[in-house]
Order: sequence, then structure tokens, then C-alpha cells
Amino acid sequence: MAAKKDRTQVRVLADALIDGVSYRSNQRVTFPADLAQQLKDAGLVDDHKDALAYCATLGAAAIDHTGA
Repeated sequence: MAAKKDRTQVRVLADALIDGVSYRSNQRVTFPADLAQQLKDAGLVDDHKDALAYCATLGAAAIDHTGA
């Protein structure tokens, strides 16, 4: 269970290249918690439950970020 807390699922708000991986807006991606916080601080992602729910209504599959 501890590993789950080290990761954070977010909604990508704008197309971005992160660790060599291209993401598009409205994708649901699970990042390491520290990276997710940095991206959130930069305004690139949103981890609010409503943002994640919105992605689900779009049919966005959850992606696990592994980096390049």
C-alpha cells in the first residue's frame, strides 16, 4: 500500500512533453507524487477528484507514467 501513496493520478491540462513522454490535455496520468506536485505547481496538471471524473466522462484511460 505504501507505493500507492508515492504516486498521484492527475488530469493533464495542456499538451506537454514530460520526461520524454508526450501527453495531451485531458489524459489521466499517474505520476510519482513529487513530480505530480511540481507539474501541479507549474499549472500543467490538476489532481482534484472533479478533474479526474471529467476525464473519465471523456473516456480517458488511466496511464502510468514511467518516463523515457
